[in-house]
Amino acid sequence: MGCGGSCIKLEPASVASFHMTAPKVVPAGVPLQPDREDHDAYVRKLNVCLKKVQKHPNSFLKKVEARRAEWFDAFDAIAPQELHPVPQRPSLEVGGRTRTF
Repeated sequence: MGCGGSCIKLEPASVASFHMTAPKVVPAGVPLQPDREDHDAYVRKLNVCLKKVQKHPNSFLKKVEARRAEWFDAFDAIAPQELHPVPQRPSLEVGGRTRTF
């Protein structure tokens, strides 16, 4: 026997960005939640970026490779003792087979 009409049916709370209003008082330095205009501007910026990548994919790949090289060069400059070892997952040999947890 179900609870039919006696149970409270909760609707998920959702907030659409075009219904939001800015709070009346905002402390200095506290960022506001993005509104619909911010969202639309961000989507336009992403679309411009995607169009540039579509027109010049090799240029994008070169930029990615350059950043990766910079990052890995900086990473290689760190002394090995400064790096934290990666913890190994425990394993257990059961019936001639190794199980990793």
